[in-house]
Amino acid sequence: MKVRFDHVSVALGGREVLRDVDIEVRPGRFLGLVGPNGSGKSTLLRTLYRAVVPSSGRVLLDELDVWRGNRRAVARTVAVMTQDTSTEFDLTVLEVVLLARVPFQRGFGRDTEADLDLAWTALERVGATDIADRPIGRLSGGQRQRVMLARALAADTPVLVLDEPTNHLDIAFQLELMRIATSLDRTIIAALHDLNLAATHCDDIAVLDSGRLVATGTPAEALTPRVVQDVFQVAVDQLTHPRTGHPVLVFDHPPQSRPEPSTHRGEIHA
Repeated sequence: MKVRFDHVSVALGGREVLRDVDIEVRPGRFLGLVGPNGSGKSTLLRTLYRAVVPSSGRVLLDELDVWRGNRRAVARTVAVMTQDTSTEFDLTVLEVVLLARVPFQRGFGRDTEADLDLAWTALERVGATDIADRPIGRLSGGQRQRVMLARALAADTPVLVLDEPTNHLDIAFQLELMRIATSLDRTIIAALHDLNLAATHCDDIAVLDSGRLVATGTPAEALTPRVVQDVFQVAVDQLTHPRTGHPVLVFDHPPQSRPEPSTHRGEIHA
């Protein structure tokens, strides 16, 4: 399924958080959103899963306008793994994962055999079947992240949103999470802090800075030394991994002087 942020702007508390962001993600592609803290990555994602209303522009799933369509229809199309996990309710891990199936249920909302199969398959995929009966509030941060990924996978939707998915995870499961994501036949959009993780696993990159889109394209096209230095204020060399061919970024101390502002626009490749 194609996702389009069609000239999206967002104002929160009288302050413009996003300005005229225009990105198209082709079906089955994995787009990484990168940028400094406060650049608007999470806000852009929230416009897709109906948590933040755009002040202008449209968010489209194929031809469906997210904010004109039915909330239930959007929930059946977009699954989300968010940064924060509420532990107010002492649900078990399995019960939390089964919440992903609620938009698909009818009547009294009983969990079907199909719902349970999807939930257990998702827990197995993230290596969390052994904690299925444990209360979510008693888990470590890393364990909760695994459960939130399982919940998103159990929704079995054509579009998957990952908002800072590697928070609280050790390096082994960071890599495992990205491997799982790249193995899925879904359109995926992820907000990521680690530029090398994004460069290695994403098909396409969109760089945001102060609410504006400043670069798009493949990892090699979007994460050039000039873009990274301008946006993140660090010196960087872009190398090529000798085994995979993916770009690798090697960082150094902040540059002595800020380069002249520039806009680097590419195309999200199919």
